[in-house]
Amino acid sequence: MRPKDFNDILAKLPGARQSGDTWTAPCPLPGHKHPQGHLSLKDAGDKALVTDQGGRHSYQDICQFIGFDSLTYSPNGNGTEAKIVCAYDYTDANGKLLYQVVCYDPKDFRQRRPDGNGAWVWNLKGVKPVLYRLPEVLKTVTEGQTVYICEGEKDANNLTKLGLTATTNSRGAEKWRPDNTEVLKGASVIILPDRDAPGQRHAAKVATSLHGKAKSIKVVEIPDRDGYQIKDVSDWLAAGGTVADLEGLTAKAPEYKPKESDISLVCIAEVDPETVSWLWLPYIPKGKLTLLEGDPGIGKSWVSLAIATAVSLGNGLPGAEATEPQSARASLEDTESRLDLITPAWTERSSH
Repeated sequence: MRPKDFNDILAKLPGARQSGDTWTAPCPLPGHKHPQGHLSLKDAGDKALVTDQGGRHSYQDICQFIGFDSLTYSPNGNGTEAKIVCAYDYTDANGKLLYQVVCYDPKDFRQRRPDGNGAWVWNLKGVKPVLYRLPEVLKTVTEGQTVYICEGEKDANNLTKLGLTATTNSRGAEKWRPDNTEVLKGASVIILPDRDAPGQRHAAKVATSLHGKAKSIKVVEIPDRDGYQIKDVSDWLAAGGTVADLEGLTAKAPEYKPKESDISLVCIAEVDPETVSWLWLPYIPKGKLTLLEGDPGIGKSWVSLAIATAVSLGNGLPGAEATEPQSARASLEDTESRLDLITPAWTERSSH
């Protein structure tokens, strides 16, 4: 079996911590008197590069112990090669390729971005997701025409072949971003949800986000057709649906109005787990919100300065080991933090 991605490997290594583009983790194999930080890992896009700093264990030993045949990623996560079926281009407003959503058989999806040298990097680090077929969407909004929102690139392409402007967001249902809403300000929008629970929740989330910003919003339920059970608009078109039929359904659909049932609730079992990277375990996670609060004059500013000093010098925060010196400004901005309150005794020691 091979890992699906870099996070799949990190999940096997409790205590892994990030410093720049490198991760360190305690070596899980026996034989280290002090295993902390003995493994060094880096995401190379299609595989993980790993080194045992203690020199005791081979690459094969490490792979076997954490349960993988190798640390090269397998898109379907079951150790077999998957075949690329198609790739969907996501571009900026000028048509420059930003990234692709790659569809595999067996069914799976991954995202990749060009590295500038003719190869691919299999993550979207540093790339802001955009709407599919963005240039056409922007042109349609400017012209005051209708934009159709589907739940997948295949659906959007099938509608585009019929002369309509259709789009979707990458990563599937319920991954709508506020940035997408801004693109559709003042637009006439038709939402075509898949006929399942995630599809209904996705449509509600999109419609709620667009309410008050789009010119008009309609959520059009696609019915079964000629005895065929329909899951999405592609099924409906394959069963003989036409543009005229779709316009007829749209004309009958009411304008969207928010209601209590449109509040989106997500089952925790459906939430994809993410590996948390810590600036200071377990107080300040990177890329998350941390709140520093307290009465005036008790030392919140001193605490912030002490943390910045420790990060800059690589001295390590209380209870944590020393790290490589980092840019305190970048590290603290990465946490989006207003930092949580820490004891005055430590504040006094760390402020000197």
